[in-house]
Amino acid sequence: MLVDDLISYISSGGRICPNPVEWDRVSRIIGVAKPGHQYVPLILAGWAFSSDLQKRQRLIAQIKFAETLGEEQFESFSQALYRLKKEDWYCGPEPLSNWQWDGQ
Repeated sequence: MLVDDLISYISSGGRICPNPVEWDRVSRIIGVAKPGHQYVPLILAGWAFSSDLQKRQRLIAQIKFAETLGEEQFESFSQALYRLKKEDWYCGPEPLSNWQWDGQ
C-alpha cells in the first residue's frame, strides 16, 4: 500500500480525520496516542482548538510517520484507516476551514 494512495483516500469523500475515539484507537497502532508525541491525534482539547485543515494535516503527518516505522506497522495503520466506517469519520466540505477557536 502506498502512502500517496492512503493520503488520497483519507482526503476524499469529505473525510477530514477519524472521529476522536477512532482516531485515538488507530493512533495507538503507531504509538503516537500519548501526550507530548509530535504526532498525537488532535482529540480532547486538541480537537476543540484546531481547525479542520490542521486535523487533516496531522493525520497526513501520522501517515508519513507510520511509513518510517516499517512495512508491517504501516500496513496495520493503513488497514485500520481503510476499515473505518463512514460514521467513524469526521467530514466536512472542501476547501477545509482554517478557522480555529482562540479561547475568546
